[in-house]
Amino acid sequence: MGKTNKIENAYKFISTHKSFNLPQLVEASGWTQKTAEKSLWKIGDLVHRTGKTYTTINNFEKNVSLEKFKEAFSQTRLNKQNGYKYQQFLDKSKNAVLSAVQNYNNPLTTFRTENFIILMTIGFTALFHAIFEKNGWPYVEQRQNKTYLYDLTKCFKDFRSRSDTVNKYDKTFLCSLESLIEYFKSARDLIEHQLKDVDDYTYGHCQSWLFCYEHILKNEFGDEFSLKTMLASAIQFSNDFAKPIISQELEDFHQDFYSKIPDNVKESPFFKLKVRIIPYKNIANEDLRQSAIFVNDPEIVAKYAETDRAIFVNTPKKYLPSEMVDLIKPVILEKYGKINFTASHLAKIAQYMGWIKNKKITNGTFMSEEKIGPKTSARRYKEGAEKEIVRKLNDDPIKFLKSFASKTFFGEWFNLNKQKINTNKK
Repeated sequence: MGKTNKIENAYKFISTHKSFNLPQLVEASGWTQKTAEKSLWKIGDLVHRTGKTYTTINNFEKNVSLEKFKEAFSQTRLNKQNGYKYQQFLDKSKNAVLSAVQNYNNPLTTFRTENFIILMTIGFTALFHAIFEKNGWPYVEQRQNKTYLYDLTKCFKDFRSRSDTVNKYDKTFLCSLESLIEYFKSARDLIEHQLKDVDDYTYGHCQSWLFCYEHILKNEFGDEFSLKTMLASAIQFSNDFAKPIISQELEDFHQDFYSKIPDNVKESPFFKLKVRIIPYKNIANEDLRQSAIFVNDPEIVAKYAETDRAIFVNTPKKYLPSEMVDLIKPVILEKYGKINFTASHLAKIAQYMGWIKNKKITNGTFMSEEKIGPKTSARRYKEGAEKEIVRKLNDDPIKFLKSFASKTFFGEWFNLNKQKINTNKK
């Protein structure tokens, strides 16, 4: 059965059934279950879902022709004004989060944390509704004969139980987000009892909640939906920060809450971000647009994590393998003549240098592994690695060449330079 026939069968079935379930549609249309689920969210403005039951809009057959129905399965939207239902949830989510950040960063605002919690709860809940709608997962429940959408806690519980989520997200990240949701729920209860001066205690958690939101938004919908391009770095009035106000009630609340969560969550930046603002010296050839950067180098973080004063740090550059190839290739060509030299040859040199063993980095001084996704990472060569490679080349050119060159090239080069090599040995 062709694609067009299946769409026509689906239209005939839907237009004659006010309500139906997924297996019924699969049987009537000839679609697989996965295709049927995807097709239903494509017409989400015409068919609404409650649990496992789908209900069509009033007068479906009268208002929706077969031609219009087929448009949903091309690049054309059935309803360009409203868009799909998940897009409406997504717009609501992003607007709520941007309002939360705008309010939090406004120096004239009051109830900074209080408003942030409310708006981020709305934003995160709508984000999960968008994800559930897009994937065809239920997010509606009946209570006392009334229909309710899942709240944030139930959304996250369902989201975390999905196999797609387990495969896509790091376990510590999910545990951190779970603790954050519970933290803000408990903190909100305190605030409702007129507790004041909470900003100093909650800042790190607020920032982490925003990180978690952006992380899920990009993973589920793609980089083009990222909010980071809409946000500017907040500027400070002074480098002399006010001493935090101490509240015994908040101290007790946090001590009790932290005692209930594991260490890997307490230490995670996705649960609470702790930063030290350390001015650093200008670097030659640095991107002039980037004044604030996150330093992820473990050595630098460990060195300055305990300092209580400003220290000027020269942040070392990091190079992609292709960039490091460009740095040392001229020296390689000068020494060995015309030779093909690529990133794979550089990796063999890194093994020869003792920086990599069994495909794992063993020397953090000259190399690092950086995460570029939930399950993927990439190698970076640190500034100074190029000098160390050249030094090793000059120490023993023969062993160095043998470490990465093909046997054919090595043999030809060795024969051509045998006399010169023997002279040097004498």
